[in-house]
Amino acid sequence: MIQRDFTDYEDQEAAASNFLLRILARQSQAAFAFWDQLPPSKRTPVRMEGLNKLRAATDGLLLDYLGCIVPGIKPANARLVSAAIRDTGSVWATAILPADRPIILATLAKADAAVKDDETRKNLSSIEALLTETK
Repeated sequence: MIQRDFTDYEDQEAAASNFLLRILARQSQAAFAFWDQLPPSKRTPVRMEGLNKLRAATDGLLLDYLGCIVPGIKPANARLVSAAIRDTGSVWATAILPADRPIILATLAKADAAVKDDETRKNLSSIEALLTETK
């Protein structure tokens, strides 16, 4: 759905994606801050499951936004979306579920191969390196 909307409303979707990626990163930071402040007795399996569901949903959205960086997207829009992912990379590096990491790295590689814009490639390479370094 995001990709279809990107085709029809590319400029608006790129601006919204830039904003939403940054908000998602803040949401992840807040969730981890909440978890970290909990005493061990309050770190229940239900809360852990909730945190992991949030992480899985965020991973899915990140994949959707990476999927929008495809051939035919305007270079300015590809730069905007890829810069938002790059700028929030330290959050993604720690928030991505281990099982999702290979999928996200593969999607990053596909996006990198698809774009011709140097700045977008640098943005994607930066986040790929960060995700590869962080385990």
